[in-house]
Amino acid sequence: MKTRLRKTRLQCLMTERHLTREQVIDLLDRRARGMGVRDFALSVRQLDRWLAGDVATLPRPSLCRVVEAEFGFPVGRLLAVGGPLDGTASTPRPEAPGAQGAITSGEVESVLDVTARMGWLSSVNAEDSTLELLDAATEDIIARYGAEGPPRLAPEVVRLRRHVQELLQGHQHPRQRLRLYALAGRLSAMLGYMAVNEARFLLAQTYNAEAFALAAAAEDSDLQAWVRGTESLSAYYQKRYTDALTLARDGQRHADAGPQAIRLAVNGEARALGRLGDRRGVDEAVERAYAGVSRLPPRAGMSPCLSFEPYSEARVAANAATAYLSLGVTSKVLDYAARIESPVEESHVDWDRSLVRLDVATALIHQPGPDVEHAADVALAALRASAGNPIESIRQRAGEFVTQARQWQARRAMRELTEALHGWNTTPLSASVPEAP
Repeated sequence: MKTRLRKTRLQCLMTERHLTREQVIDLLDRRARGMGVRDFALSVRQLDRWLAGDVATLPRPSLCRVVEAEFGFPVGRLLAVGGPLDGTASTPRPEAPGAQGAITSGEVESVLDVTARMGWLSSVNAEDSTLELLDAATEDIIARYGAEGPPRLAPEVVRLRRHVQELLQGHQHPRQRLRLYALAGRLSAMLGYMAVNEARFLLAQTYNAEAFALAAAAEDSDLQAWVRGTESLSAYYQKRYTDALTLARDGQRHADAGPQAIRLAVNGEARALGRLGDRRGVDEAVERAYAGVSRLPPRAGMSPCLSFEPYSEARVAANAATAYLSLGVTSKVLDYAARIESPVEESHVDWDRSLVRLDVATALIHQPGPDVEHAADVALAALRASAGNPIESIRQRAGEFVTQARQWQARRAMRELTEALHGWNTTPLSASVPEAP
């Protein structure tokens, strides 16, 4: 005949695992830290009341989650008196009739069991309102990025990313968890983009790989396409132009002719094809980018340089100018620059002015009858526009201009520019983008 003793299931499991009360508290404390539960607290006195079955109400939800994770049963069943001691205690069993008060015929769980499970269902750590605030914080950083740059904003993104990671260690409903995955992916993608701006290409690769995996888990193909665009940008600034083209075209597969296809076409494909000397390919990619913009509502001005939204027409033109500059088609470079003169000058982002002006300056020295003095003045204005907030794209483009204008170095304007570039280059690219957590 099997013996039944009046013990809680929790006490049965402690006996089976040869655990003292102090060891149980230590185990649960470690489990709470691993789950990211910060308000865990359990005393020996409280544990003794549990083991005696002296529980009027269930513990708070966060404590319940920790105990259930460690012992594998709902708290209501763990604290119920009357569990069988024979057999495998860790295997869930139907309640014995009468073990927890009045149970109707055919019922296999008590009211306490069900209410414990309901408590778990409601004990999420990320409500919709929390996610909305995190999304708003992310958008605020994107809006400020062009003016403030990585040195000031990367630490904010890292803190947000780590907070989202802590939330992911806890419990959410499926819809909220999917949103957290997507948010984590966007934040890692932003850090990858910032690392490219700082010429920290290995770190950028790491962040981009994480962002792409999170985007896949979140079933966010637009974000996957965006990450491929940043990877293409990184390859471009490492002068791996064939890789840049391949990554941009793989991004098109994820973009599926959606809004991200515009960035991939003109910033990824066209610029890489320009470096590879493919005029026909540049023409086709630029035309495809403009076709994509035409299908969207009109958008004035320069779209943000760091944004998950589609490119504006002005930003498409700026990238097209860079692509044609690589081909030496100076007339197109100057034409595209003229089209966006007002949006660029009105932009609150100094980088936009610097990059467009450097393209114009380079075109001026390559056109028939080079205008060297004017080119040097334009390039000098470009450097002054972003002094104190350097990024890799400006550093490379300014260096290329000086190299290509070397034959005129004896001229006063060119000497002044060379000195300015030397001073500009002594401002180090910020090392403030932290390593991946």
